[in-house]
Amino acid sequence: MAKTNIQRAVQLDEELSLLAGVCGDLTDDTHLQVYADWLEEQGDERRAEFVRQYVGALATGGDFPDGEGLPEAWLAMIGFRLTSAACENGLADERFTLLKLAKPALRFESSDYPEPLTGEDTFPVGSSKLYGIPDLPAGTAWPTQKDCNSLCMEDSGIDPDLPCSFVAQINCEELAGTLLAEYFPKQGLIAIFTCSEIESIGMTDGYVTFSPDTSNLVRMEPPPQVFGSEADEANQLAAPVEFRFVETLQVPDSDDESPFEEVRWGWSDDRNGQMYEVNKQAGCQPLSSVGGYTSPTSGANPLPGKDFCKLICVYNSIGIRLHFCIRYEDLKVGKFDDVQLAWVDFD
Repeated sequence: MAKTNIQRAVQLDEELSLLAGVCGDLTDDTHLQVYADWLEEQGDERRAEFVRQYVGALATGGDFPDGEGLPEAWLAMIGFRLTSAACENGLADERFTLLKLAKPALRFESSDYPEPLTGEDTFPVGSSKLYGIPDLPAGTAWPTQKDCNSLCMEDSGIDPDLPCSFVAQINCEELAGTLLAEYFPKQGLIAIFTCSEIESIGMTDGYVTFSPDTSNLVRMEPPPQVFGSEADEANQLAAPVEFRFVETLQVPDSDDESPFEEVRWGWSDDRNGQMYEVNKQAGCQPLSSVGGYTSPTSGANPLPGKDFCKLICVYNSIGIRLHFCIRYEDLKVGKFDDVQLAWVDFD
């Protein structure tokens, strides 16, 4: 099976556990000092010295070291990108607050309008990908509107047998070696579908299914409503795309109705604009990502609650962006019957 393309923070054998200790509390410089000593013992003097200089800058809020030439994912995951951006954009006093809230995520590139699927999906069965044709256990029926439970509208008049469109699948085993893997099952395949109606009421549902055993997966045979000359515009399959992930940290958006009181800042608060620049500079709040926090485009922060994280934010085949959220505790044990489609961008 092809492995997912991931720019990982970890550069050396046995480094993951030490980096996990750092990320467990990004405000505790004790973990960073231990990590720096270990890096020096491994002969990685450049990164060891950088961490020590970063510890000094973290304490004072200034004089950050130059990270040029160091791995971008690593700079993000030790908290450097977030902290330095906060200090450079007027939020030095909030740097420890933001570090306390930061969670691991994987950002990726995603086209606003994916290309329609015109041929066979050549990705290996069971591999992580955006779009294409899904892989499900042999004998599984193609999901339809009645399977959706994220924004289901009773008595909407939508045909319950309308086939869903497939948007992504994630092989959990391929996340090994990342900090985000701690929050996911160790193995199994997560498949994500949507079902849209744009002619009358305009709505989008979501459906997520999990296959713990990947040994019996098969490439599904798509129904004509999603592939071919009969395909419905709102639910047609899109051409497969490789996930190209970069490890990063994310923080919740500042908002006067945020479930996180630490960043419950009103719209007139200057920190909102400063936070926008921090996220932009640090690359820690991308709209297309797996893990971390979901992102609003208008109104209040749509994260259902503190116990939820983003499962994925992704476009469907007609450019509707969907924010799927799940409880941390459900995600880790492979329980996907209460995934919520927390936000939908129709434009």
